[in-house]
Amino acid sequence: MKRQTVLSLLFITIIVGMLIYTVKESLNDLADIEPYHGEAVVDNERVEGAVGLQRGDVAPNIQLKSLQGDVISLHDYRGQYVILNFWASWCGPCRVEMPHMESYYREYKEEHQVELLAVNLTSDERKGRQGIESFVNKNRLTFPILLDQEGYTKKEYNILQIPTTYILDQDGVIAYKIMGPLDEKKLIQLMEQLQEK
Repeated sequence: MKRQTVLSLLFITIIVGMLIYTVKESLNDLADIEPYHGEAVVDNERVEGAVGLQRGDVAPNIQLKSLQGDVISLHDYRGQYVILNFWASWCGPCRVEMPHMESYYREYKEEHQVELLAVNLTSDERKGRQGIESFVNKNRLTFPILLDQEGYTKKEYNILQIPTTYILDQDGVIAYKIMGPLDEKKLIQLMEQLQEK
């Protein structure tokens, strides 16, 4: 009888411990989310003297390893449109945006002749590679995830807030710079505008 009681108490203790751990991790995830106030800002005009890359600039080449270990070069995508998105797994607006990115990518990749490259600011990640993989798996992302492990690409593209997205034309020229989260509808609109030119 005593053995059953001890085992029951042990079992209850384990269950309670697991619940506490789960709640604590969920609260930590919520605490990591950076708030975003406002809508995405689409920069579709060139402003002389502006800081950082802008419309009309040729996007600098990047060569980064993907989550799968492949080296991906931006120049390899000349001749097709590219959506170049900068993000991190702890960023609240990025979390909101990524399902829209995935939905757009699955539906319009072929029709719009576009590749979506998501550059993770790995040097800023709070949970490391494991956090990135968990985020990618949870959201079932199928587009290439590039790892900016040293932060060089972030500096070269002068990323001041995330998400930031550049839409490049077929010559690698920046057509749009978007600061803030995009939804699928806005992505479709911008790509259709670009392809009408």
